[in-house]
Amino acid sequence: MGVFARHPRYAIALVAGLFATVLLLSNADHRRLTDFYYSGSRVEAQIQLSEGYYKLALGERRRLIEKWGPTPAEVVSFPSNANEYTLWDFFTPAFQCPHRMQRMGTLGDGGKWVCGFERIEKKESCVIYSVGINHESSFEAHLLDRGPGCQVWGYDYSVDKFGPEIDEVPELKKRAHFKPYALGGKDEPRSTPPYYTLATLMAMNNHTFIDVLKIDIEGGEFDALASLVDAYPDQLPFGQLQLEIHARDEAQSAFPRFLAWWERLEAAGLRPFWTEPNLVYLNIWRGSRPDLTELEAQPTYRGGGFSPVTASRHIYKPAPTHPPPPHTPTPTYAPYYTEPFNMGFVSRHPRYTIALIVGAFVSVLVFANGEPARTHRRPYPVAVRGKRPPQFGGGVEDQIALSEGYYELALDERRAMIAKWGPAAQIDPFPSSGEFYTLCAYQGAPLQWRQLTRVICSRGLFYGIFPVPAPAAAPGHRREQRGDGGKWVCGMERVAEKKDCVIYSVGINGESSFEAHLLERGAACQVWGYDFSVSSVRPLPLPHPRVRVLTPPHPAQFGPEIEKVPDFKRRAHFQPYALGGTDAPHVSPPVYTLPTLMAANNHTFIDILKIDIEGAEFAALDALIDAYPPARGAWLPFGQLQIEIHARDSEYAQFPRFLEWWERLERAGLRPFWTEPNLVYVNLVQGVRPTLAEYSFINIRGKHELVSDLHLQ
Repeated sequence: MGVFARHPRYAIALVAGLFATVLLLSNADHRRLTDFYYSGSRVEAQIQLSEGYYKLALGERRRLIEKWGPTPAEVVSFPSNANEYTLWDFFTPAFQCPHRMQRMGTLGDGGKWVCGFERIEKKESCVIYSVGINHESSFEAHLLDRGPGCQVWGYDYSVDKFGPEIDEVPELKKRAHFKPYALGGKDEPRSTPPYYTLATLMAMNNHTFIDVLKIDIEGGEFDALASLVDAYPDQLPFGQLQLEIHARDEAQSAFPRFLAWWERLEAAGLRPFWTEPNLVYLNIWRGSRPDLTELEAQPTYRGGGFSPVTASRHIYKPAPTHPPPPHTPTPTYAPYYTEPFNMGFVSRHPRYTIALIVGAFVSVLVFANGEPARTHRRPYPVAVRGKRPPQFGGGVEDQIALSEGYYELALDERRAMIAKWGPAAQIDPFPSSGEFYTLCAYQGAPLQWRQLTRVICSRGLFYGIFPVPAPAAAPGHRREQRGDGGKWVCGMERVAEKKDCVIYSVGINGESSFEAHLLERGAACQVWGYDFSVSSVRPLPLPHPRVRVLTPPHPAQFGPEIEKVPDFKRRAHFQPYALGGTDAPHVSPPVYTLPTLMAANNHTFIDILKIDIEGAEFAALDALIDAYPPARGAWLPFGQLQIEIHARDSEYAQFPRFLEWWERLERAGLRPFWTEPNLVYVNLVQGVRPTLAEYSFINIRGKHELVSDLHLQ
């Protein structure tokens, strides 16, 4: 208020302007004020839009079935030949949680991703069901700690109580209720152990709705959920589902049967918003198929999360009392957010609009000579452990700041996990004993970079120790194809609007569905591709290491997805070069750093950078950070990075070295917003460690359209 004390006439003018505005608007039709925003609430609008994108994903599923079938009966869930897919590629979490995504519980095995818990924790009484406990209750304890009005009901016939995370904390234990029952498709109270359906358990507890439902019952989920759908044909009685799917039984994992079961969940209103395969299981039982996965849905799927779109209690705002607007049409490739303001109000009430503009103008005029505007902006608090996470702000910058706060929480979790299994020098990245983690559990997934996904991007997890903590600030969508080859991209609707967008793809291997999809979405986009393994003609090396003019583009070396489409081909440029940590133009194949390639193309910024170079990514990114040192205020010259990390046989397969490399990426401004381990590789070469993982990073430094609303082109 210092500005008012020093300039009282400005304060008087401001008050007068605001008073005039309020006076003129006082007779407005308040029921129409909602026209300023979405048709209906913001959440319902996001759900409608996400449902449109989900329908697009269903089309992709049908095409993938036709490719590998062509009928469901002919699709093999886990092929033993070279077909590059697994069962899980048909059922991707293509629905966007309309709230903040948070990982609750421990990193590694035990934690789960939850949608919108910042709403649930405020309830006076929230209900949590946890079926399948197995002596580990960090997830349930975290929910109880965050929600003082929450209680949890736990069921597991293999143990006699909750884990020590609850049982040894009196304040949590008094809000936890345990029974040694099993969840099944029908009631069998006289069996050993007793079996009950979820509907029966809820009736025993006088519950009509469950806020968070977690199920991990070793294959019993198929009958249990089928029974639940039968019992509630109109609306499922829970807000979201955290589920581990066990597709081990040959009958249940047969593709036609699994597809029918999954489609029943979808028809009941469940939409998956997160998934992560169980890499701990794969790592310990080497030689097994990747047939376990965590799913979250609104409600969720395969070790992930589902959300019911038909159930709107608590997570979604109640529907408005006035007649609903027409359903949002399914977007062909629509921007993630619709226009936030409906200008119909302006046209119906021009005098109110004029008054509003005058009042706003007076306010701006008053502050024009005052302190800089940024000093009046409320700083965004950084979330720390023990504090309630703040809510989202309005713009992308605020969401970035908030997600960074959540990322700091994720780093705390990483340090705690290292302390648990370490020290760092003693950690085995892929332990063969019973430790319930893999390397991925340590890396960043807990960052709320996945929540930036709502406006920037979407999800992630680095093998376990490096999880993906937060969604990005723009919606994340998978760009062709399902299975090996597709990637998750953040905010493509923004990149696609640019007059000249630049895409680099390093590592092509004859498959270009990802690059083709980007070119299709962005009419002004061009792609520069590099891969020495698909060239049939030796390139001419650079005349001299210091000469940065490369040879003319090499003909026809992208995949058929580009080569057979003239419009794409003319915007695609290929060279059979390798990406490395130093320039070596005279070797075969020629090796160049990314700065050299960019200089040769007269580029200063790359919108989307894809790298898949079989282990050379470590040296290549180290060299890039050396060229753009963050300590000197430089920022990496790209908006986002899609990369396959190969933690196989190199110095980087050692945990301390990998951690050091990962932290260099973080200091340079890279934040993971999505990850998916390469299950195709694990399925084809069974018995290997799960050492390959896809990651998507957003660069939060610099000035580009993914991290700032002020730099849209």
